[in-house]
Amino acid sequence: MFKVVRAWVGQFLSLRWLGYVVLAILVFFLFFWRLSGLVPGLAPSEISARATSLGVHTIYHDPINGPLKLIQYAFLKISPTSAVSIRLGSVIVACLFGLCFYRLASSWFGRLIGLFASLIFISLPLFVIAGRTGDGQIMLFSPILLSWLYFWLLKSEKHKSQIWALLLLSAAALVYTPGILWFVAAGMVITRKRVMAAIADIKPWISGLALLAAAGTITPLILSSISQPAIIKRLLLIPTDWQSALTVAKNFGWMLLALFAKSPAHNQLILGRTPLLSVVVLALVIFGVYAMQAAARTKAAGLGLVILLAVTAAAINNNLVYLALGLPAIGLLAAAGLRYLYIEWRNIFPRNPVPKTFALILIAAVTLSQLYFGIRYSLVAWPQSVATRTTYVLK
Repeated sequence: MFKVVRAWVGQFLSLRWLGYVVLAILVFFLFFWRLSGLVPGLAPSEISARATSLGVHTIYHDPINGPLKLIQYAFLKISPTSAVSIRLGSVIVACLFGLCFYRLASSWFGRLIGLFASLIFISLPLFVIAGRTGDGQIMLFSPILLSWLYFWLLKSEKHKSQIWALLLLSAAALVYTPGILWFVAAGMVITRKRVMAAIADIKPWISGLALLAAAGTITPLILSSISQPAIIKRLLLIPTDWQSALTVAKNFGWMLLALFAKSPAHNQLILGRTPLLSVVVLALVIFGVYAMQAAARTKAAGLGLVILLAVTAAAINNNLVYLALGLPAIGLLAAAGLRYLYIEWRNIFPRNPVPKTFALILIAAVTLSQLYFGIRYSLVAWPQSVATRTTYVLK
């Protein structure tokens, strides 16, 4: 009987296409379903983003989130007044970041855990809502793209030249996003030895061309910043008015609480003052921290540094949306928690196939509970709230 069950489950799990179909359906409902009609209209921030994305000239004068604005510009040329035109670029970027998370989590924890962890990550309410909104906030999740390219460069034995060029171009493009410049700078300092070792065999002329292309990518931002110094402050997340050290310290505490307990104030991307993480994700993160500090302390320290940077940026600016910079790192810790629970369960019953199947069922149940929470929060509760329907009313 057990052999029959095991064979059936093995056959079921081997059908990867089924998982991809389910994933595609979830992505459709999370990001594409009623993209223009889930809320009554556009938010003021979306109106502003549309105004600065209508032409190359306007993007040059306000280059913040420039890569996303170029995508929005292409869609706005087709339909200048459609809500879908301003939001579809964010959806595309969200799907790209979700794919990057899957690739990185799979390389660290295996494909199965990577898939479950990716479902949890893309169902985080802030990620879903930012991905369905056209104001550019989804770009704050950019660290996951750079992290994946970096670890791909270290791991790959082939195509290093292409990966290295892609990493340089991506870093140059993503510094148009507020806060990413700090992430790139810290990454250059911390990982320079490993990167130099990884690119030792790449021909110098290839690196030179990649650097030249990256310089060309960032040149418009530099020129625009020279004529408008305020852009530099926005990129570096430097507030217009500095608050006292005591106020920043209080904000820091509030931003930590906003992750798992209670947000300090309402934001248009959250429901009321609810935390950004569910109880399920918080529990997985706790297990993940315990597992990684024992087995992968360097990676755990890197993830912790990213989260600290995000909380600090949110505290200094008193804006919880900048916590999005650290959510990919939190998602990877949750993936480590899933992997830890799976390994521990297997170690108790190493030769019995039934516990393995039961462990997979439990992990699937945990993932489904987070998916249910994320869908209900992002597609039902948030759009129906009074605050949301009051904000998204412009045409």
